[in-house]
Amino acid sequence: MLMVFFDCHGIVHHEFAPEGKTVNAAFYVEVLKCLRDRVRRVRPELWEGGDGFSTTTMLRVLCINRA
Repeated sequence: MLMVFFDCHGIVHHEFAPEGKTVNAAFYVEVLKCLRDRVRRVRPELWEGGDGFSTTTMLRVLCINRA
């Protein structure tokens, strides 16, 4: 499965889930940590004082599962 996080400016982060891997809470938390680190590096304007995402930030996620 491919998870793509994007906003109105384009792709912010993408993550592949290994085939056969169950996307549970623990896995998703690790993905969100990677997303947070990526936003800090490449989109610092989306980060408010290092505390978290801005309330005006509208990130979307698209999950593509190969059938």
